[in-house]
Amino acid sequence: MSRKRFQTLSGDDLAALAWGGRTEPEVLARLQAGQLTKHKLLLRGVVRLGMRAIPDAAPALQECYEVLAAIERRAPECTATVIGNPHVGAWAARCLREISAATRPVRPDLDHLTAVTSAAAVRAGYPCTLTLRPVNGMVTLPTLGRARVPDGSEAILTVSGPMCATIATGAQVIVIGGHPEEDGTGWQDLRWLDFGSRRIPLEDLDPYRDYGRCQLAARLSRPEAERWRDALGQAWHLLSVHHPGYAATLQNGVTLVPIVLKADDTNISATSGDAFAAVAASTPTDGAALALALVHEFQHAKLCAIADLEPLFGRKGEQLFYAPWRPDPRPAGALYHGVYAHMGVTDFWRVQRRVVTGMPRLVAEVEFARWLGQTLDAATRLDGHRELTGAGQYLLSQIVARLHGWLDEPVPAQARELAKMTAADHLSCWRLRNLLPDRQAVTELAQSYLSGRPCRRTVHLDLCPPGDEPARNVRSDLLYQKLCDPDRFAAVAAGPDADPDIRFVRGDYPDALRGYLAQITADPAAEHAWSGLALISGPGGSLRQCPEVVCSVYRRLVPLSASPVDVLHLARWLAPVSKGSDTSQVLIDAGR
Repeated sequence: MSRKRFQTLSGDDLAALAWGGRTEPEVLARLQAGQLTKHKLLLRGVVRLGMRAIPDAAPALQECYEVLAAIERRAPECTATVIGNPHVGAWAARCLREISAATRPVRPDLDHLTAVTSAAAVRAGYPCTLTLRPVNGMVTLPTLGRARVPDGSEAILTVSGPMCATIATGAQVIVIGGHPEEDGTGWQDLRWLDFGSRRIPLEDLDPYRDYGRCQLAARLSRPEAERWRDALGQAWHLLSVHHPGYAATLQNGVTLVPIVLKADDTNISATSGDAFAAVAASTPTDGAALALALVHEFQHAKLCAIADLEPLFGRKGEQLFYAPWRPDPRPAGALYHGVYAHMGVTDFWRVQRRVVTGMPRLVAEVEFARWLGQTLDAATRLDGHRELTGAGQYLLSQIVARLHGWLDEPVPAQARELAKMTAADHLSCWRLRNLLPDRQAVTELAQSYLSGRPCRRTVHLDLCPPGDEPARNVRSDLLYQKLCDPDRFAAVAAGPDADPDIRFVRGDYPDALRGYLAQITADPAAEHAWSGLALISGPGGSLRQCPEVVCSVYRRLVPLSASPVDVLHLARWLAPVSKGSDTSQVLIDAGR
């Protein structure tokens, strides 16, 4: 038992959140209570600051807040259900940011407080009449659903009893609730899906869903909703039988938010720090994919809730780190989030190896080995970092201890090698994309190479992440396709003129090497070809250790050399650069 005590949580609390176990549910209950308190404070802030910033909104804000307080006194559980809704928190946080902005390009949607109050009144059966303002032809009541009404018209809510209410607009009277699968009555119910003994919302209505670059799904059709229902049922069975700790955690309150896949994606997911316990995910390929997304994203949600009660790291983000799950450099706090989330991912695959058989078993072994190594590496980079608080360092030490405990678990040699390959591929792609060697050093190296002088230089690297979206790594996709769907891969890989990536995944390394060299000759800046070449070259050389240096020197040589430059000879010549540079440290300390 730890006697450590931080601002709000104890060492034992933090250990439970790292290791799981019988004490974690009690700590999670406190985190959830903390989020409800946070939402109440946000609402109070919206009212007080909103009244001050926009005086004409003050009477309506004050009236709504007083009604909401009266409802809470009569029916605290109903009020908590609405106020604790993830997207009520997201709306309130957004409002406060807009109110506090130096310039206010748009008027904050303070009227949404009436919708929040209305939802609480309907749930509690609190008799009242409230005037709602439609937005884009919709009036949305959090946790309940939305009414379709004409823009510019008044929508009058009348509550006559628990879950008995109407919305009147002109000659139309809309009855709230009772038609979860029918959208032709003017009212669209929020759908709820079975998740064990509980029901969780499938949120495709709330206007305050915001998950960064993710495209939100519009109202789902009945068949689409059924796909979610089936996948969630499969996910629950898998989690409850084989991952019971995660199942219990998720069952206590998670909201599913459908998002739309991009053309080249399979399964994507996201969370928002403003929307606790909401997991945004694309339509899953199967129940296992949804189970993994829930585990992964709820880890992020938990860490957000922990950090709200107990600061774990500074907010400045002065240094950027390599994150083995991202194409871009990340500040300490974001990397910490990734470590905590991928601890859950690693644990999922650790157990999943014993659940599946055949080729899926090999995939699970690869994923376990890959994410264990990558997560432990990232956690080690953070260990002792100056931006961590005492609580942040203590929680990280518990995470590292748990990860270390899994290192002794046996992994087949084939899976271990494939995990190393995918990890090396990601790092090479990341270096080529984000690290820029010093121009003067590159020019001097090129001149030395042309003059036949030996290479004796350590090259300074600047961290210069580009602003564009990276291309998808097709090579990794092909590798997993070969494992998961060998027949489909065989069809894709057939033919003598296969792409170098296909040749690489097939194991035809000499052919792949020639293909990558041909791509580099045609386009010296072809990062994907350089990273492929790095994989073939092996772990010790300059192509693997500092591919960005080899690429930059080659590109400088092309216009200077009278004859074609031998890439492999250049890479061997540059070996002292890789040996003389601390390539792990440069990922942390390279200048922006």
